[in-house]
Amino acid sequence: MRLTWPIAVYLGLLLASWLWTALPSSHVEVAEASQSGRSSSLVSLPEYGREEGSNASVRIAYKTLGRPRPDATLLLHGSPGSLQDFDRLGARIATEDFVVVPDMAGFGNSQRRVGDYSFVAQAHYMLGLLDELGIEKVHLVGFSWGGGVAIEMAGLRPDHVSSIVMVSALGVQELELLGHYELNRLVHRLQHGTLAVLDWVTPHFGLLSGWQGFSRSFLDSDQRRLRPLLEKWEGAMLIIHGREDFLVPPQAAMEHARIVPQSRLEWIEGGHLVLWSDADRVHSILQEWISKDAPGQRSMRSEAGANRVAASMRAFDHSNAGPQDGLGWIVFGLLVFVASMVSEDLTCIGVGLLSAIGQVPFGGAVIACIVALVVGDLALYAGGRWIGARFLKWISRTDLESSASTGSTSQIGATAILLGRFIPGARLPTYVGAGIIAFPILPFIAALTLAASLWAPLLVGAAALGGNTMPGRELLSSNGPIAIVLLLVLLGVAAKIVPRLSSFRGRRLLLSKWKRFRRWEFWPIWAIYLCLSPSLLREAIRHRSIRIPTLVNPPIPGGGLAGESKGLLTTAINHSEKHAIPTVLIQPGDQADRAIRVEEFAANPEVGFPIVLKPDIGERGRGVAIVRDRAEIETYLDEYAGPLLAQMFIDGDEFGIFYVRNPETEVAEVISLARKSPRQVIGNGSDPLERLILDDPICLPVAELLLERNADQLHRTPAKGEQVRVTQLGTHSLGCRFLIGEDLRTKALEEAVDSLSQEVGLDFGRFDVISPNRGELQKGFFRVVEFNGLTAEAAHAYDPKYGLFAGLSILSDQWKRAFEVGAAHRSAGRSPLSWRQLAELVRNARAPLR
Repeated sequence: MRLTWPIAVYLGLLLASWLWTALPSSHVEVAEASQSGRSSSLVSLPEYGREEGSNASVRIAYKTLGRPRPDATLLLHGSPGSLQDFDRLGARIATEDFVVVPDMAGFGNSQRRVGDYSFVAQAHYMLGLLDELGIEKVHLVGFSWGGGVAIEMAGLRPDHVSSIVMVSALGVQELELLGHYELNRLVHRLQHGTLAVLDWVTPHFGLLSGWQGFSRSFLDSDQRRLRPLLEKWEGAMLIIHGREDFLVPPQAAMEHARIVPQSRLEWIEGGHLVLWSDADRVHSILQEWISKDAPGQRSMRSEAGANRVAASMRAFDHSNAGPQDGLGWIVFGLLVFVASMVSEDLTCIGVGLLSAIGQVPFGGAVIACIVALVVGDLALYAGGRWIGARFLKWISRTDLESSASTGSTSQIGATAILLGRFIPGARLPTYVGAGIIAFPILPFIAALTLAASLWAPLLVGAAALGGNTMPGRELLSSNGPIAIVLLLVLLGVAAKIVPRLSSFRGRRLLLSKWKRFRRWEFWPIWAIYLCLSPSLLREAIRHRSIRIPTLVNPPIPGGGLAGESKGLLTTAINHSEKHAIPTVLIQPGDQADRAIRVEEFAANPEVGFPIVLKPDIGERGRGVAIVRDRAEIETYLDEYAGPLLAQMFIDGDEFGIFYVRNPETEVAEVISLARKSPRQVIGNGSDPLERLILDDPICLPVAELLLERNADQLHRTPAKGEQVRVTQLGTHSLGCRFLIGEDLRTKALEEAVDSLSQEVGLDFGRFDVISPNRGELQKGFFRVVEFNGLTAEAAHAYDPKYGLFAGLSILSDQWKRAFEVGAAHRSAGRSPLSWRQLAELVRNARAPLR
């Protein structure tokens, strides 16, 4: 609640900012007025790209300096930029020449929002401005991004251009940023997206509006067009460039001078902003160039020397493409790092392919990958060090939780950190574990760097070598993006699979993944419901409401769609001594007080350790644990801050009983009986538990989960004939098998279930029960572990004997009954929860974590 007023202030400022920036532009036409030889104006030009006959226009702001005449110098600013960038230079040139300085579309006082910010669009606007001013000949001076506009203007009207002057100007695609159109476009998309988000979430009141033109100007422009335009340019060209330019590498200026053999290249000591850092030198060179006495110094292509013409005819050496000094390498490094957050191995392979086509030097590619790997691994270390158990829960790694709680991470050493990079599946637990135990940071970084320095060259080198083979060269040179992506994925899959094939454990776990993929009962729940969606839609249309099923089970808001309190249901069931299990609800509060309450519950002579702890609001076994002492209680409470249930642990056989009762017809039916069969292995006296799990065909599909759940005893060798239960809870998602239990059906059992359901007021869902044996269950004696409502599944559908279509048929029939029961409640006058109330239920469905 303390954060309510800052949020309200922020939202208020944000709304005010949106309204402010949405107001119509305050630009008004300004009449030309002489002020010391300068005038300022706005001109409306037809919007580029519109169909002929369209009245759409774009306002361009500009100022003129000096005495108007048919020949002039046009100063084109960069991005971001405005005509103010040339205040000093323009005034000095105007002493002898007529100067036009515009704000290009999207910048300065020109119209900010236009449909196209590209070089081509800007060139059309600038040519239109020159036509409005009656200028017949022009020297084009392009600074930085403005150089691209100057080149496009010269390509459109070469006869109107006296010369092109490139000041720290970009040009050919190959030497801009990453040197590749698609890669650069990706960078510009990310840049534009980031600025667009900032524009929306920052109350800037128009101060960031100019950045729209900056990001769009690069995103809309295609630098691939500039090389052929430069190669065809017949007129004079001057290149002014800083030797230490950080943004446009000096190699770009050298390439422009090469492909335009008549050009003149002038170096200035300085960086990208020589326009300001050495304004006197720039003015001196430029003034000499455009002077009336200079025509003899401005060469045409026909006057270029033979050697330079021959050099200009040579094809560009693509091994020199890609990141150059400064910005290109920074951007490349950031892209590699971001990509490595998705898949380190695929990133290294992709970078290797870029090296194979000469887009990135091999050494730079390897170094970028090493840095990305080390920084990513340090993030895992930091997560373990500073967030600890919460980080483990966030990344959903229960194997790390168990290893952390048992102290096995304390065995991590420099050798383990080094090997963690090479052993499949070891990197995450090792590096997070190192953070948890506060492994010394400097030795950790040293081990990471050594590991990455061995691993990155292997992957990058293998990919580069593959790309340099004959088939690889043919594929990459074809420039087919789909083929390249497929190759990248293929190599990435190989990088994941091949190392695992080298060990028995790796081979068996690969087979385990394949079996889980083939058997639908192991699919994620969203995939199953995606398959069920047509039948759900059909029932919704039939009953004219998708919310009808949420009327089942009147005592539960939403019928058990999500967020139902298991504690409230348990309290209701506890009124039936025959079916109750001693349970207590522990509310949020001081951890020590909560631990004492749990201990007091366990101290009850009828209960005792072990006990079961589980979230009051949970699903599919999430957060359910069997605890055996105070230390395990405290560990559990560290993770779960919300309401939880402490329940007596009862050993016995577990079953799932799905009950449906239509309140309109009063017909009650048990539609599903299922055994919950724990997975177990039998010792042979020679193999450790890990080997027994991996060898067992019943355990294999969920082997990875079982290995995590039994991490503390995997190296134990069970005696010959010893039965080892490797699942503790009767939950399918936690490894338990569900088998058809129709042979358990008796009239006594059905009557007991019906009586309990009516007593509690439940009419749709699954009772998860426990009984000493099948005989007692058939007599109607069972204890209820918990009840799951609307979104529970008829457990027998997950019997391995059922294929996908049979299982979906069972679940589809179950939902058909849910709609029917809900419709009966609607006929009785009940109304389903609103969409807002249902959304609140879903939002609160996950158990709170610290």
